[in-house]
Amino acid sequence: MRFLALISIFLIGNNSLGAVFDEKILSFNKCGSEAEAISCKSCINESGISLSFKVNASAQTVIQHMYENKKLVLAESLGTCKIADRQNWICGERIGLKVGGYIYNKHGMVNGVYFRIFESYSPPFEVGKLIEPSKYENSFYCAK
Repeated sequence: MRFLALISIFLIGNNSLGAVFDEKILSFNKCGSEAEAISCKSCINESGISLSFKVNASAQTVIQHMYENKKLVLAESLGTCKIADRQNWICGERIGLKVGGYIYNKHGMVNGVYFRIFESYSPPFEVGKLIEPSKYENSFYCAK
């Protein structure tokens, strides 16, 4: 009986450890365009920042771990995902805002190279007698 309990603990432990050790740590880079982010070429390394991903294809979920100087600083689910396999997936959505703008946050991996595309838009709005102009922001990242 004790032998079966030890084998069960060993198998459960190995599956958990296997998942942890199987996560590849990727170097995080800032890119100048969507094309650069998807190819992960001509991008600038964000020193000290790295990422890893835990992909569950059967549940269609991806958990992102962000490290700063090898210390875990963020763990988050990437939302709505479509997963082909552990190295090919896409997550994200466009969220409409009540004021008429939007936020678009897309994460993906193609052949083991991660990319992130972020866009936001706010239409012009009135604050007292001032009119704030519309605002568009975007940023592009990759990791390999």
